Amino acid sequence: MALLGEQLVNEWLNRIGFFTLRGIKMGVHEIDLLGIRMREGVLEGWHVEAQISSPRELYWQALQGGAAGARSEKQFVAEETIS
Repeated sequence: MALLGEQLVNEWLNRIGFFTLRGIKMGVHEIDLLGIRMREGVLEGWHVEAQISSPRELYWQALQGGAAGARSEKQFVAEETIS
């Protein structure tokens, strides 16, 4: 799934004008994507880490109360008024 997420984000970055580099090694770490473009005469760079969750993971989160689908409308309204 990680490769699919990286491919999707890579395509999106290319469409908005970024030149992309994938899988850059930094010691024991790896950057998923590095996007670089010139914008109004300034070099702009984005470091992007991509992640996709499958529906099965979302289903289990909902059962455990960790996903938005498991919350009631009343809980959302209460959270909005507190913050």
